[in-house]
Amino acid sequence: MRFTYVCLSLAMSFLLFGCSEMSSKEEVETNWSFQTENGQSFNIVEIQHLMESYIKGIDEEDVVFADYKEAVIEPIYNDCFLDGEFLPIAEGVLSQKPENFDKLMRTIERMNSKEVKDSLSEALELSATALPIEKEINVCLLPVSYPGIGMAVGSDKILILFDEYFSIDHFKVTLAHEYHHSAWEAEYRKPSEKWTVLDNMVFEGKAVMFQEIIYPHQQMINTNEIYDQEAWDYASPHFEKETLEHSNQILYGGFDPLPSLYGYSEGYRMVKNYLEENPNLSIPEWTEQDAATIFKEGSHEENYD
Repeated sequence: MRFTYVCLSLAMSFLLFGCSEMSSKEEVETNWSFQTENGQSFNIVEIQHLMESYIKGIDEEDVVFADYKEAVIEPIYNDCFLDGEFLPIAEGVLSQKPENFDKLMRTIERMNSKEVKDSLSEALELSATALPIEKEINVCLLPVSYPGIGMAVGSDKILILFDEYFSIDHFKVTLAHEYHHSAWEAEYRKPSEKWTVLDNMVFEGKAVMFQEIIYPHQQMINTNEIYDQEAWDYASPHFEKETLEHSNQILYGGFDPLPSLYGYSEGYRMVKNYLEENPNLSIPEWTEQDAATIFKEGSHEENYD
């Protein structure tokens, strides 16, 4: 399964990658821009055009990472990565050269379709209407030959790694999820605050709740009402820890006794319980609320022995 939900980098050092800020003549223009009805601006950076030009001019066996970086990454680095508050989550993208050119070309063909463009506009329009912010956001689309995901690189940068099998429904839900992360970063993050495992769980739980509001019945993770006592007993003692290792472990799970993506589904249930106790809150109001309040006022712990 391919999931989009990573925001564990607040405690990490920022990745330097060796890309300095480009001069204006080196920057590429964003491919197209639009404004939603409420005035939210988006710039869409279609990296597939650079990728297509690059792979058409070289044999797959002859790929040199430095040449790929110069041809594909550097022209869009400012728009898609520079100064991103969550830049470390893109470390793998920025250090990986392209593989499987045939698959990449099929992916590029899909990305150039009207269906993908219309779906992107729809998802961003719905998201911005539900949670408006003033900041302009760049949305960057990069074709990949491995399972696609999305990531909020920062408050004004969303990166979608689009693969051959990335369904339209998954694409739209991913955009909504990552928009919520970017909007929260733009409007509500306090840069000085430290983040715990619980903070990360609620952060992801909010984004899962938001995507469910935008696209009901299209969830990509298990959001059922099962309260797993064994998983809770394992995870809850770690909630106040601030290390990336513990956040990764609890969020992703996938080992006994934690089911896959445990932190996302449990974080969603925390937010759901809080909203059941506070049904009149608007999306901006509950988005702004801190994790400790959501956990306590939602009486989430009462679902366990």
